[in-house]
Amino acid sequence: ISKDIMISISISFDESIKGCNKTISYSKVSLCSKCNGSKCKEGTKPTICSYCKGKGILKFKKLFLSYSMTCTHCGGEGVFIRDKCEQCNGNGFTSSYQNESISIPKGIEDGVTLRVKQKGNYSIFDNTQGDLYLKINVEEDKYFRRNGSDIYTDCFIPITTAVLGGSIKVKTLE
Repeated sequence: ISKDIMISISISFDESIKGCNKTISYSKVSLCSKCNGSKCKEGTKPTICSYCKGKGILKFKKLFLSYSMTCTHCGGEGVFIRDKCEQCNGNGFTSSYQNESISIPKGIEDGVTLRVKQKGNYSIFDNTQGDLYLKINVEEDKYFRRNGSDIYTDCFIPITTAVLGGSIKVKTLE
């Protein structure tokens, strides 16, 4: 499982110009709240594996040859858990749905990726929280189009107004 989570979200053209708040739901791996990652039932502790003596590796020798393999009793962890946590089933982490309110900044462009620190998966390897990355997809607008920082719109004017001058109404962002 990767520590970082990537999610694509779509926002309207208007939301991209004015900025907005979006609430997103996603699944992530978290440290078990009941055992705090110890994998053990409350009030118990893991015991040192009697097969590998806490090393996680079994070593064998036959005549000239010696070889080693991961301990099959403890799975290479060096400890054995008799009474596993019921909430995480002895894994030390759980999967849950999160709801996060994300602030989308004004003027964000299509394809930009936002980083939200420490909202990703929990890593049992280095005891840190990953990041959440949001790829922003801006929906097309029927009146406006964007090219970098510039916003364009097409406006059709009568030939008489173009030749003789005059005024027309044009839709703006406001």
